Amino acid sequence: MRAAVGWILVASLAFVPIVSCAEGAPSDNYPQASGGSGGAKDAGNDAVGGAAGEQPDASAGASGQGGDGGSVGSGGSSGTGGSAGSSGTGGSSGTGGTAGTGGTGGSGGSTYSHTIVIDGVNDFDPVKDKFTTSSNGYTGYYAWDAQYFYLGMDGPDVASGDGSKWVLVYFGGTPGSTTGQPYNTQTPTLPFEAKYHVRWSANNTYTNAETNSGLGWTNAGWDFTGDVKENGTYIEMRIPLADIGSPSKVQVHLCMINEASGHEWSYAAVPSTSFTDGVNPPYTKYFEFDLSGSTPPASYSPLP
Repeated sequence: MRAAVGWILVASLAFVPIVSCAEGAPSDNYPQASGGSGGAKDAGNDAVGGAAGEQPDASAGASGQGGDGGSVGSGGSSGTGGSAGSSGTGGSSGTGGTAGTGGTGGSGGSTYSHTIVIDGVNDFDPVKDKFTTSSNGYTGYYAWDAQYFYLGMDGPDVASGDGSKWVLVYFGGTPGSTTGQPYNTQTPTLPFEAKYHVRWSANNTYTNAETNSGLGWTNAGWDFTGDVKENGTYIEMRIPLADIGSPSKVQVHLCMINEASGHEWSYAAVPSTSFTDGVNPPYTKYFEFDLSGSTPPASYSPLP
């Protein structure tokens, strides 16, 4: 019986013969089939065994020699380079240097104020409160605070103890008068309309105030207890601002007078240019102080 040959399809698409030998047929009567060719190389995989050689009516040939191993698979593609790193964040800007401290501003508009203690000790400011007079050897003083107007006089006749010598002060106000209080034969003409007149006798026993509403000088009845003090050649006093009408500005004239017959004289005027020392000179200059201002007394100029 002839051998039957069948074919099966291997997964690699090569056909492999299947030989079925007839029963009892000796195999050595046929030449040995040559080995099949090696299987095709499968890239990257081992080759599949080759098909057995075909020989009709021959006994099955020896198994074919295994095919050469497949080529080594190609290496994988190079990996894509990593993305470029993000740019670094810029450093923080440096802190600016500290600005220099500005200079201290001037004192500017602080209101002038100077309180004088009425104790016979001269504590008027020697620069801000001091005034020359029309007479050598005599000095006048002015100052103020929120409650009082202060004045002083320093000179030989203050210590004379002579009741005919006076320190005289006139303050402005309306209605008033431009004619002063008579002292013996001396009746001064005033450079402003005066409403208040204060006088202190050099015998240090009498201090008085008068008012004038345009009808003559009359006693004001002020109490000067604690408001006047003499010490040697120096006299100081304070006038309550309420007693002179609580003004925002004060018009004032200061001087001394001797009313003794045969010795009459007017002198030690403040302002120093108000008059030339003599008998009954007219008063021509005065000071006007702004009590709410920053200017100290000695920095004012006489009026008019």
